[in-house]
Amino acid sequence: MGLAPVSIWELLIKGIPENFISMIALYIFTNTKVTIKKYVILSLILAVITYFTRWFPINLATHTMLVLLALMLIHLAANKGDLNYIIKTIVSVIVIALIILISETLDFLLLAQIYGQEKANEILLAGDPILRSLAALPSIAIFGAVVLVVYLIKKAKTRKRNGNLGEKAGE
Repeated sequence: MGLAPVSIWELLIKGIPENFISMIALYIFTNTKVTIKKYVILSLILAVITYFTRWFPINLATHTMLVLLALMLIHLAANKGDLNYIIKTIVSVIVIALIILISETLDFLLLAQIYGQEKANEILLAGDPILRSLAALPSIAIFGAVVLVVYLIKKAKTRKRNGNLGEKAGE
């Protein structure tokens, strides 16, 4: 039916970092100004929700949808916006879900390449919680790297746009 409840190790090694990256990704994708205190509090709230959601006797897809819904609702509750902002948040959460899906798939393919598919499944699904968490670190690194690249691209575009505006204003 559902997954085994999350151990404290999985929360510390995988859950909290992934939730912090998810939250900062949502801030970046929606062009929302980050205040550190709010960001940390919202990320920790999301981590707690994620942790307890994993205790429900539901399948992985339902768990994932609930966490994504929580990510969206937490962000919208803390950062009020108009309909355009709400739509941007919804689209951003979908993009975040796709990035996580791709990064976890790449992580599995890497493990399958190293250990074989059967052992990779064993590690990720039924293995020791610490080993399972450590095996997920590449997916977290990939997720973080993608978010960082998006941030750098958006920052470069903003600088270029502001630089071009400055040149025109100076003429």
